[in-house]
Amino acid sequence: MSKDGSGMKIAYILVVANLLISVVTYPMLPDRIIMHWGAGGVPDGYGSKLSGTLLMQLVQFFMLGIYVVIPRIDPQKKVTMSTGYYKDIMNLMLAYFMFFNVLFITQNLGYDYNMTSVMMPAIGVLLFFLGDILGKAEPNWFVGMRTPWTLSNDDVWRSTHEKAGFLFKVCGGISVAGVLFPVYSIWLLVGSITVTAFYLVVFSYTEFKRLEG
Repeated sequence: MSKDGSGMKIAYILVVANLLISVVTYPMLPDRIIMHWGAGGVPDGYGSKLSGTLLMQLVQFFMLGIYVVIPRIDPQKKVTMSTGYYKDIMNLMLAYFMFFNVLFITQNLGYDYNMTSVMMPAIGVLLFFLGDILGKAEPNWFVGMRTPWTLSNDDVWRSTHEKAGFLFKVCGGISVAGVLFPVYSIWLLVGSITVTAFYLVVFSYTEFKRLEG
C-alpha cells in the first residue's frame, strides 16, 4: 500500500471505530445527557442523546473531510496525504477526538469522575505531540504558524516552528499541571496558548526583519 493509502487507512479506522463506539453505546445512554462541562469539570449543559451523538459524529466526519480536501486544493502541492507532519497531525486529532468521545459517553453512562482531571492531562499530551510535529513541519499554506513572514521566507518558517514546537510542549506541561488547580485550569491553558500564539507572531516578524534587513 502507498504512503497515501496508509495515512488514510489509519484515519478511516479511527473514524469507523469511533462511530461503532457511539452506535453500540447509544441504547444505553439516558434520554437526557450532559453536553457541556464548565470550569472545574462541573456539568452545566444538557441535551437529548440523539443531538449529542449526532454532534459528535458530525464533528469527526468534518475533520475527516478536511483531511481529504486540503491536499486536493493545495495549489503548490506541498501538503499531500503522504506528508509526514500532515497525516500525523490529522490522525492525532482524530485519535484525540475518539478519546474525548469515550469520555463523553462514559460520563453519561454514570461513571463518576471529574472531567477536568482527565481532560487537562489529555490536552497536555495532545499539545506535547503537536509541538513535536510542528517543530518538523515544512513550509505550506494550511498547517502550522502561517503568518505573512513565515510564508514569505522558508528560514523564518523553520525558526518559528522550532520555537513553536518547544512552546507547545511547555503549554502541554501547563495543561497537565492544571489538574492541581481545577477551577483555573482552563484559564491557564487558554492563557498559555494565547501568549504562545502572540509571541510566535511577533517572533516571526522580528526574525523576518533580522534576515531580510
